[in-house]
Amino acid sequence: MNIWAAVKNNRAISLLLTTFDEFSADNSRLLAAAVAYTLLFSLFPFALALFSILGFMMSSQEVEKQVIAALGTLIPVARNLIASTLEGVIQAREATGIIALLIFIWSALSFFDALRNALNRAWGVPSTQTFVKGQLLNISMLVLAIIALLTFTWLTTTIQYMHESQMQLLIFKFTSTSLFARLVFILLSGMLAYGVILFLYHYIPSNRPRWRHIWLGALLATIGFEMVRFGFVWYVKNVAQYNLIYGPISSVIVMLMFIYFTAWVLLFFAKFSYVKMLREEKHP
Repeated sequence: MNIWAAVKNNRAISLLLTTFDEFSADNSRLLAAAVAYTLLFSLFPFALALFSILGFMMSSQEVEKQVIAALGTLIPVARNLIASTLEGVIQAREATGIIALLIFIWSALSFFDALRNALNRAWGVPSTQTFVKGQLLNISMLVLAIIALLTFTWLTTTIQYMHESQMQLLIFKFTSTSLFARLVFILLSGMLAYGVILFLYHYIPSNRPRWRHIWLGALLATIGFEMVRFGFVWYVKNVAQYNLIYGPISSVIVMLMFIYFTAWVLLFFAKFSYVKMLREEKHP
């Protein structure tokens, strides 16, 4: 009993326990499910919009392949499903016009709307934005997502090129080893994810928290995201047998579960940042 009391009195453990309580009280697991659901239905319309925009700007099959590979790296548990579906998306692009493109973009915005409302709930504030302001924020997040995806695409391509070309420059003299290239990729992709999460935690909630209140939560969310990305892939490959239960739709189920756990991590550490902020204001 005394040991448990001592554990609960530990500041870090007490903070995590309070976060779990607040997270459950807000029904954040359902919010994470809503975010995952809308992302699943928005992902391919988003990809179609992106490929259509890229098609208007340039015509390069190599760029399209690199974007598909980047998305497969972000969601590695459904790499084959994403690749085959996006190849069909590219073929469908030519049959869509401007009106259809705008409809697809509007569909993709539903995910950002769910994410914005979930982050507002995590910070204990109602979504007070007007419809127009809310849609402007959704569009801003869509633009950020496009920039982040293109940056991640460039990153994966550059690391692969560094590895395959075996550059002899001093700064790259170790990149001929796959381990070093992998570590560089994990580090740079983690930095990119950290920047995106910081942006979401700071700019999306209506009350706009200070940077000092969110940097640790964003860092922990980034680490959690990488743990989910690599741990869930290992679990699916070595332990889970979803194909025996779900049959031909197992890839979709696995992708949905992966997105759900990622959304759970994002919302949990947003709530963690909020609880931490309240404690710091109460006991400076």
